[in-house]
Amino acid sequence: QVRLSEIIGPLVRHFQEDRIVGGHPELVGFAADPDKDLTVEVDGRTVVGFIPWHGDSRWMAEPSHGGILRVHRRPQRGGETGFIDLISAYDRLPEALKQAIEGREAIVEFDSDPEILFRYHPHEIRVISAGSAIEAMRDRRGDFPPIVQPLVYRQPETGRTVLGFTPLPRQRVIGVAPEDSDALLARLAEHATDERHAYFHRWQDEDLVLWDNLRMLHQACGVPPGEEREVWRTTLAAPYPLARRLEDGGFAWKGQAA
Repeated sequence: QVRLSEIIGPLVRHFQEDRIVGGHPELVGFAADPDKDLTVEVDGRTVVGFIPWHGDSRWMAEPSHGGILRVHRRPQRGGETGFIDLISAYDRLPEALKQAIEGREAIVEFDSDPEILFRYHPHEIRVISAGSAIEAMRDRRGDFPPIVQPLVYRQPETGRTVLGFTPLPRQRVIGVAPEDSDALLARLAEHATDERHAYFHRWQDEDLVLWDNLRMLHQACGVPPGEEREVWRTTLAAPYPLARRLEDGGFAWKGQAA
């Protein structure tokens, strides 16, 4: 998996280094571990290892270009991974909302508080257990200084327009009142996480999935308690910055090159 990933592009380490697999710093594993990972009720259904709609490392000025995910242990039930495209999401925006976000930027801050993680989720979520991984990330806010990110950007390679919003981090729109910022972000979240436009991948043995993190949201749907699921992942390095740091210093992206 590492060798194949290096053919596609240069790799970076994942920031959760306790997930490294087999001594390979480029390879991390995500298992449905109720002690380590989130256990939540989604519309009354209990699942382990649930991660809501998000873009990876979108609280960094240079978020990863993509992920390459392979199923290592496949559950009998559940464990799907959802994907939503942010180019088509932008195209579907009402014209008035396109005008409202054109040229706007948001301050984005790293935060692992479950109330922040789920405040824009389209389903009713109740946290049963945050898990040790979430608790450990609470102490890492200093590693990721706030960034300023556009709500709309154009792909340098194609000129296509991408909705720059991702619902996971703590954020606020610059230049508008807090209540107006909250309302605008809530409208974008409702639009961007509309699951009528999502693809949910049902894993089969030997599956390997690659996605463009700069134009997509994804979600780990979790598994019922007692099911075993583990996926291994490599991460493609950023091709260019999408944002700028609010202030100098902090997380040294280039130092993470694998």
